[in-house]
Amino acid sequence: MSQEALQASEGAPASDLPAQTSQVPSNSSQTTKGCMAHPIHHVEDVEVLERYTIRVRFEDQTVQEIDLEPMLAGELYGPLRDPALFRKAFVDPEVRTVVWPNGADFDPAVLHDWPAHADAMRDLARKWAAAPARS
Repeated sequence: MSQEALQASEGAPASDLPAQTSQVPSNSSQTTKGCMAHPIHHVEDVEVLERYTIRVRFEDQTVQEIDLEPMLAGELYGPLRDPALFRKAFVDPEVRTVVWPNGADFDPAVLHDWPAHADAMRDLARKWAAAPARS
């Protein structure tokens, strides 16, 4: 909706506003009018292999083995350096991604395409490590 249309619609009944349409095509890409389409992936299984490495299987049968050690920094991911906590990774059936009991999780699309995102994620982890802890 344009800025002018938005301003003109203030106070208008919902039935008078233009419909916002979205669709989810069968190829697992989500498309919303005016937004870029991107694949939607769901984690079906996770297995902790080694110290900080997980094997993740997705709905399209893609499998990624990911060493998350470089990511384990900051308030949310830092606690996962405790091997006992890291081993508690599981697939949340509602959000369909890998999560840990402390609330840490990763976007399943990032996990699915990990080689394309690994460098950027490591850069983020360095920033998390450098950030002062909140009290």
